[in-house]
Amino acid sequence: MKSNKTVLTIVAVAILALAIGQVQAVPINVPVPNGEFQMYKPGTNYTVTANFPDGGPFDNYAQGVGDNRNVAGNGIAEYGDGTTGSTVDIPGWIGIVKTADLGRDGVDDSVAFSAFGTWSGGTGTSAGSADSLGNIVSGSSYTVSSMVNGPAEPLLLELHAGGVALTPSSSVTPSSPTAGFQVISRTYDAGAIAGYAGEPITIVIGTFAEDGVYTGTRVAFDNVTLSYELLNQASSPIPANEATDVCRTVVLRWTPPEYAQQHKLYFGADFNDVNDSNDTVLYGPLSNPPEYDTTGFDLEYNTTYYWKVKEHNEPKDEWGEGEVWWVTVEPYSIQIPNTSIIATADSNETDQGPENTINLSGDLHSTDEYEMWLSP
Repeated sequence: MKSNKTVLTIVAVAILALAIGQVQAVPINVPVPNGEFQMYKPGTNYTVTANFPDGGPFDNYAQGVGDNRNVAGNGIAEYGDGTTGSTVDIPGWIGIVKTADLGRDGVDDSVAFSAFGTWSGGTGTSAGSADSLGNIVSGSSYTVSSMVNGPAEPLLLELHAGGVALTPSSSVTPSSPTAGFQVISRTYDAGAIAGYAGEPITIVIGTFAEDGVYTGTRVAFDNVTLSYELLNQASSPIPANEATDVCRTVVLRWTPPEYAQQHKLYFGADFNDVNDSNDTVLYGPLSNPPEYDTTGFDLEYNTTYYWKVKEHNEPKDEWGEGEVWWVTVEPYSIQIPNTSIIATADSNETDQGPENTINLSGDLHSTDEYEMWLSP
């Protein structure tokens, strides 16, 4: 069942790309913690999985989200280590609106999980991502999507910025009742998120009562995903963002958007200067090809440097803001533990074996400890 939904998700991404049009952009997937609603054995720090015994989707379920949730139904959860129990951990999500579950004869706290590892809520219930999924990036287009199955509607799938529900630019909503799991998605173009740059992102799923009217009893969500596309922005930095052990004479390269012919590079050891596009760290505008040799900077060893590229959209005659990337320069020297050194010869004494180069018993060494270093 999981594999079928994964295939549908891939198809959905292709459909969304066609719906958006031929936009020269770079899709970036944002990890959604527990987007597939996996359950875990309590007390194992989400390392030992949990499932319910075989049965119908409503034969076994856990009420609520979070840690140590009681198992309803027959009260049994099967853990990945071969044991069983009556509670499960369901991380990554929090219950938002909890109402009497119309499909469970009025059982409260119906933000529930079915035996298939999906979020299954009664009409009028909702759940949201427990933590921020990052901050809104200016000049980007966002898409949140999921697989959905069930007769309850209207469906709720929202992207929130700073706790405020954003208005989507376009939507894909399956007809109800769904015939098995189908795609639901919301897309927010750069204009729809204007003014929310830097605000923390969360996702809300479920159903709601539109003007007090709703139909159906229950709906299930699974495979919740979030992605955004950089419009008029540099992408694919080389070295990769957050790279370490970078050469002091590194050449910075990146992929520009289609219509960019000029590039402004901001580079320096102060994050705020680069992030704020301070002219004291501005180098350019540069022409194609888009790269910059840092040899003349005389970079310091074991130091982190930040860089950002603004791209000029020639047809629109505007500069697109880029993300701040960073790299850490190689250390001056690297200690090599003597336990990792294999000696093959002792050039100091012809009557001694190579092992004395390591065990400090030969004439080559007179100290109690010996450390080898590699330096430039």
